[in-house]
Amino acid sequence: GEAANSAKPLMRHIAAEDGFVPKPAQEQMIAGLKDNPNVTLHRYDGVDHAFARPGGAHYDRNAADLANSRTADFLRRHLG
Repeated sequence: GEAANSAKPLMRHIAAEDGFVPKPAQEQMIAGLKDNPNVTLHRYDGVDHAFARPGGAHYDRNAADLANSRTADFLRRHLG
């Protein structure tokens, strides 16, 4: 319900196999945010929660590198 109120840039990284956020909740979040031009969504197939945390149980280097690169680009665009 708050999606339309997001007036500042927001980026979300979504682990498609997140054990804490069921797929129906992910779909609801994506549906609610996808039309907001201030929101950037990225979904990572085949990875679980905390996939970008080095040393974590679900660390995935490829997905983490992509997410970190996307985040750095996003911050340069919006804070630079």
